Amino acid sequence: MKCKINVKPLSDNKLRLWRHQKTTEYRKYEKQILSLLPDEELLPKPTRIFFTFWFSTKRCDATNPLKALCDILWKKYTEWDDRYIYEANIKKVIVPKWEEFIDIQTEYI
Repeated sequence: MKCKINVKPLSDNKLRLWRHQKTTEYRKYEKQILSLLPDEELLPKPTRIFFTFWFSTKRCDATNPLKALCDILWKKYTEWDDRYIYEANIKKVIVPKWEEFIDIQTEYI
């Protein structure tokens, strides 16, 4: 799978309240990502996955959006789970404001 999602990556701090309750912002983010992911893609098992997060600020932590994004992938592709990730590459790129997005690529190991 290769996919570009034109959505600003949200940090885990923005996504969850105490005890892992989803925030309103998280629910909106999840719905947006789910609508943009391709329907027909089946993720490989085991998976090598590449995430590129295009942030508009250097202060963003490149690993913060990972868990939420993996949970959203699992929700979309119910036969796949983040336990199938055996290798991950995370890249952070700084771009102008309003040009943030997420790039995901997966391949079979």
